[in-house]
Amino acid sequence: MRSTTINKLFKWITCADGFVMSVQAHDGAYCEPRDDRGPWYEVEVGYPNAEEFLLMDYVEDASRPTDTVYAYVPVSLIEQVIEKHGGTNAEGTHTMTVIKERGRDQLWWSAKLQAAFNEKQKELRELQKL
Repeated sequence: MRSTTINKLFKWITCADGFVMSVQAHDGAYCEPRDDRGPWYEVEVGYPNAEEFLLMDYVEDASRPTDTVYAYVPVSLIEQVIEKHGGTNAEGTHTMTVIKERGRDQLWWSAKLQAAFNEKQKELRELQKL
């Protein structure tokens, strides 16, 4: 029987330069370990908004690099992709932390906390302009 936590998908990772990709890990994804608890060392990447050379060894359908999944991608490679594209936002950072360290049971990123973080980031950017 499949776990009900499969419905708790990780949010898309958005990089500073606009590159976006889905990174998923659960008992129905191409990941290792293939469970809902993690931490995971290989994950499934899906539907990036642009072809990414670093991921192509893992592509399911190379003729459609933005409309397919990438199976069993090492987490360390995901980190390289994120770094190449200038880093990620708070949600992406949180997703990677959960994947690497805590597992899905600790997925608690609430909308209220995200909004508060975004507001503080906005305030910081305004102060930096002064």
